[in-house]
Amino acid sequence: MLQAIVQNNTELDIKDIVIAYVAWDANNLPIKLKGSMDFSNGAYIKHVNFEGVNLIPSATYGKNNGTIPIMQVFRKHLQKRNILMT
Repeated sequence: MLQAIVQNNTELDIKDIVIAYVAWDANNLPIKLKGSMDFSNGAYIKHVNFEGVNLIPSATYGKNNGTIPIMQVFRKHLQKRNILMT
């Protein structure tokens, strides 16, 4: 799973959140991210929209929600290099 935890450090309510996932290999080259149900060739940037979050000041979002399945290409790439993801 890829997960991002967002904390609202402002005094405003945040209605929507947009997160962009990116990844690099051990040689600092970008990796195309592809989901397990993705019929495209993948993308170097994976945008995820969380609409209607309504995050109040000092609150966080994403610890128990906001996760998406890890991209299969990224997992295989790490496994080839014996890198463990937690």
